[in-house]
Amino acid sequence: IEPDTTAVNVADRDYFRKALRSQDSVIGKTVTSRRYSGTYVLPIAMALRDGTGHETGVLVVGINLNQFAKDNAATWTDAGTIVTLWDQEPRILFRWPDAQAWIGKGLAETALDEDGGQDASALSGDVGADSATRVRAIAAVGATGLRLTQSAPRDVLRAPHNDSLIRNIAWLTLITLAGSTAIGLVLTP
Repeated sequence: IEPDTTAVNVADRDYFRKALRSQDSVIGKTVTSRRYSGTYVLPIAMALRDGTGHETGVLVVGINLNQFAKDNAATWTDAGTIVTLWDQEPRILFRWPDAQAWIGKGLAETALDEDGGQDASALSGDVGADSATRVRAIAAVGATGLRLTQSAPRDVLRAPHNDSLIRNIAWLTLITLAGSTAIGLVLTP
C-alpha cells in the first residue's frame, strides 16, 4: 500500500478524544478507514505533550483488522469458525467473518450472553447465533482489557483448533504489544 499524504481530520474519532483526556495509550473503537474504503482499523492512540503537559498532537497506530483476518484466514480452515475481538464494555470490535453485521453489538445481543462472556479465560459449549452447537474459547489479550473469542461448530471441531486458537491469540497479542511498544519508543526521549 502506498502511503497517502492527504490530510484527514480525525478530531471526531473516539480514540482521538480519549487520548487527549488520558496520560496513557488508549484503544479506540473499531473504525472504518477514511482512506481505504471498507477497511476496519483498531486504533491505539496516545497524546503527545510538551514539557508543560500541553497536548501537541496525537500519535495513532492502527491495526488493519481486514489484513489481519486475510493473513490468518488460512489457519481458520474449518467451515463455520468465528473469531471475535471484544472491548471492555463488552462490545464487538471486530468479527471474522461477516464483520459488518456484528461490529458494535453488545454482549446481550450475542449467544455469549448466556455464559457471561466475561471470563478472562474460559472454554464453553453452547448453541450459537447460527443454531449450531459450538465450542467457544475466550481469552484475555494481554493487559489491554480486550477479549478474543474463537468458536467452531462442534461437529467440525478437530484437534488442529487447539493450535489455531493458540496461534491466533498469540498473533493478536503480539500485534497489540507491538503497537504499544511503538508508541512507547516514539515517546521515549
